[in-house]
Amino acid sequence: MIKIANGADSTKSFKWYMSIFTMTLAITLVGCNSDSESDNAVQSSGESEQETQAEDPEPTEAELEAEADAEAEAEGGIAIGDNEYEEVTLVEAIDGNNVVVETENGQETIRLAGLEAPTEGDHEWVTGAQGWAEPYQAVGETVKLVRANPSENEDGESLGYIWYVGEGKETHNINYALVSGGLARVLPDFEDERYKDRLVEAEEHIKNAEIYIWSLEGFVTESGFDYDVLEESLKKWEEENSNN
Repeated sequence: MIKIANGADSTKSFKWYMSIFTMTLAITLVGCNSDSESDNAVQSSGESEQETQAEDPEPTEAELEAEADAEAEAEGGIAIGDNEYEEVTLVEAIDGNNVVVETENGQETIRLAGLEAPTEGDHEWVTGAQGWAEPYQAVGETVKLVRANPSENEDGESLGYIWYVGEGKETHNINYALVSGGLARVLPDFEDERYKDRLVEAEEHIKNAEIYIWSLEGFVTESGFDYDVLEESLKKWEEENSNN
């Protein structure tokens, strides 16, 4: 038996169904708006990332070199700056004074400008200067050569500064490393104003600290090194230790 609602019940039912429909429609519209806002946010985020990528291009070689120079200066080293340089291959580190490089015109011996390192004997000061290339594993690698000013000394030797570039593009000036490490002295007649101040400053610092060649009084002289002083010091050290 089918029961037919009277007029009042029918009206109540209709109002109830309409309220449910209205609520459902409202929820649906809110959901749509939320999805739309989410889509817009994702789209906006994507556009923002694209804009960031467009605004931050990969650094150029010149920019990387400038950054390396700035880091070298900040660490107390010396930078290439605006000076012209040649990319050459380090063939051999003869000692703390001379290197052999392969240039476009063939092999050439370069004397490290502005400094002198001891070369006689097997003391750690000497071997340390001779073996400077080992920690960098620089032999066979490309290095940067800046010709000195003047480019030759009185003996006709080519003068220059060598920079080794590490994997992270950091630069290491070998001239500065030898002086600041107490393995070489700055020549008194060094004239290249581009790098003179930094090398002299490094020498003063390590000299005051009395490290390596500066730890033995009288070893470093105005004309070079007094190897007799070094030999006497080594003999004295051996005698003292043999008696203990």
